[in-house]
Amino acid sequence: METIIASGIAVLGTLLGSGITLAFQQRTADRSHQFTRREKLRQERLDAYSAYAGALVNYRRCLVHLWFCEHEQPPPEDPDTVRIRAYDLRSNAQEALFRVQMLTDEETLSRAAEDVLADVTALSKTYSRTELDDVRVRTRDDISRLVRAAKQHLTKRWVQDIEGGKRQQDPRLSVLTPDGCDRAGCWGAVSVKSCSRGTRRISAARTSRQRPAR
Repeated sequence: METIIASGIAVLGTLLGSGITLAFQQRTADRSHQFTRREKLRQERLDAYSAYAGALVNYRRCLVHLWFCEHEQPPPEDPDTVRIRAYDLRSNAQEALFRVQMLTDEETLSRAAEDVLADVTALSKTYSRTELDDVRVRTRDDISRLVRAAKQHLTKRWVQDIEGGKRQQDPRLSVLTPDGCDRAGCWGAVSVKSCSRGTRRISAARTSRQRPAR
């Protein structure tokens, strides 16, 4: 009888160990897949933002050249040829804009990207050199601001993904009070401790790294 009980316990222990191992492997695989999807989306956004900025610069340069071809005598190039090239570049910019709008989840960034294209197109409607110069400076600054906004968006999403990955790897990081402090430095040696942001966290005893003996 004792042999049967011992065998049963051994079998149950083996099954339990296999189940736990499988669960950990599945969790690790899920985290890896999530990270891969997020990284792929981040790279696609980076490519789309960069392509759109480049399309705006090329379209803007062509419109400025078209203005000089239409208003200077003799024109540096045939205006009709430059105008056709400007139409093609506008189409490229619109396609790049559509890709940005489909990939971004930031509505403000999407509207800003669309507004910049409209401002660049306004270069073709200027009549005086002074007005042209004003629009040139404004559109140049608009493109620079758009690039900075896109960079901030990518950085913010990247930080959020990193923090989310850490929270999944360490379950203690999800044991938060409603204040929602998410700073790793808030962990203390007592059960409840205030952090530098004025929020509170329920935590276990903090484990300290043992420094190697010198």
